Amino acid sequence: MDLLARGYRVKYANDVVSWQEAPTSLRSLAVQRNRWYRGYMEAFARHLRLALAGRRGLDAAILSAGPYLMALSLLAVAAWLASTALPHVNHFSTPAALVAALNAVSLFSVSVALALSERPVSAKNLAWVPVIYAYWFTLSAVALHALAEIILRRPRVWRRTPKPI
Repeated sequence: MDLLARGYRVKYANDVVSWQEAPTSLRSLAVQRNRWYRGYMEAFARHLRLALAGRRGLDAAILSAGPYLMALSLLAVAAWLASTALPHVNHFSTPAALVAALNAVSLFSVSVALALSERPVSAKNLAWVPVIYAYWFTLSAVALHALAEIILRRPRVWRRTPKPI
């Protein structure tokens, strides 16, 4: 977003090859994504005017706002579960239930689409659908942690992604 703010045009280049090392454990994934999500959130907050200015910053704004949406939707699911488990605390039940239902339907459709796009198409692929939910909840919790670090003004510390020995 800094490049857009300085007037540069950012374009997709399909001939670029980038090698990345994928995390090999849940802990290393959480550390990596916490670092990424906090960076996205801070960039979004710093360049909010650019994101709202028009089409040019829209793509960057959507990418940068993603962790905020993940954290807030996880909070909505938690509020819905709390209002279901504790009926006397019913302040958030309707809006939270709508967000929880939207999350469930979205995740289900994405999960089924991924399962059916795998070749060869097999009913076994649908067994992976619950994994998508677990993955989403895990990464949403990481996004919520990154948001809490920002809100609590925790210092930025470079946390290296743990590597297997």
